[in-house]
Amino acid sequence: MTELKKYESQQQETASETINKPIVKRKDTPEEKKAKSDAKRARNFVPNTSNLACKSCGQNGHASARSRECLNYNYTVKELIQQNLGSQNQRHTVSIPLKSFMSSVDKNANNTAVEKIKSLSMFLRKVAYNAQLFVNFYVLKHPNSLPNELLKQNFWYSVCRVVYQNLSVQNFQSQYPFIPHLAEVWEELNGVEGVDLTVDKGSLTLYSQVVSSACESIATCYNNYYIENFENIIANYFIYMIRQAFHNRIPAFPVTKTTLNNAPFSIMPLLKHILEKYEFLIVEAPLAVLVSQVQIIPQLQSDEIDQ
Repeated sequence: MTELKKYESQQQETASETINKPIVKRKDTPEEKKAKSDAKRARNFVPNTSNLACKSCGQNGHASARSRECLNYNYTVKELIQQNLGSQNQRHTVSIPLKSFMSSVDKNANNTAVEKIKSLSMFLRKVAYNAQLFVNFYVLKHPNSLPNELLKQNFWYSVCRVVYQNLSVQNFQSQYPFIPHLAEVWEELNGVEGVDLTVDKGSLTLYSQVVSSACESIATCYNNYYIENFENIIANYFIYMIRQAFHNRIPAFPVTKTTLNNAPFSIMPLLKHILEKYEFLIVEAPLAVLVSQVQIIPQLQSDEIDQ
């Protein structure tokens, strides 16, 4: 019996050391990258676009200039480099002063350009922050009705347009009729004392491309966060708690990133359950409780363990 307890104690120490080790992100294998890419492409696939008419070029088959099929499509820097230099090229990022590559020798002109860059950066930061604040609030309010559109660039661009008052909330809701309560959540959050989600763009111009690029990055970050961090943050935590209760006799059952790519928001009810559990614990015990003292699974009685 003493040897069994000694063995279990060693196993617990090993588990604690494993949890306390810094997490090193493992690179995906080529097969995993391809599987995730295929799942994301299938998720974003629009089956019928023949009836759509582009607002920019007027042709059918796509909805806007953001489609690569549009004659007025704005190519990204990566695509332009690919067209002009081919695939045999290598990019290097170098930090150099702004004035070193500005063609104007007029100091006032350079200062004006710097001020425009600062104004655009401040505007983009405010818009992106308020857009994420609204979407995060919506996710918390309606975690069980989250479509994949929330992870797309077009959705985030529409949210940003609402923030800087280029699109009304009603028209925004009509663009996404399958996402309920968008207008209600906007009005609710915007009605909180001290909260103003709108941003005044003033006389600022040439901001559309910058906002569009930022929306692509935001959508990618949200998509990667739910998929990449689910196993490390959620699954590892519960596996650790279960192993502590049952002395490491339960194997791990990993959730693949390919599965999460097909429906990233399918894990949202689990996250909601965790928040509700924490709120319940806080209500029951208002005083500060250490995480190590919170037991997800009731501890077995000592006589049962000895058996």
